[in-house]
Amino acid sequence: MSCEVDATVTASRAEAFHSFGTPVNFMHRQLVADFALRNLLPSSYDAKVFAESGGLLSYGPSFIDLFQRAASYVDKILKGAKAGDLPIQLPTKSNSIESTTTHPRTTPKLPH
Repeated sequence: MSCEVDATVTASRAEAFHSFGTPVNFMHRQLVADFALRNLLPSSYDAKVFAESGGLLSYGPSFIDLFQRAASYVDKILKGAKAGDLPIQLPTKSNSIESTTTHPRTTPKLPH
């Protein structure tokens, strides 16, 4: 991340960090996770790959489940169904991951 971002975080006295799973963030997920660790910020993400890259925790939909369900929609459309007639579906499975390798100073004290 740029020096400008580091300076902004320092000046604003940020106490935590959340990163959305945009294509740019996915491409630079290690850089994003390292940024949070370097600044000792508890970090949360909406995709598990960020926690696997060193982020503190992630919570979001299971992309594998979404892709598998999308395949059934493609199958129905190829068999003649109209896309507009198919019901809209929301994610039904989610992933919640807490990293065990993240620096202890970035881990907030959670009530038990």
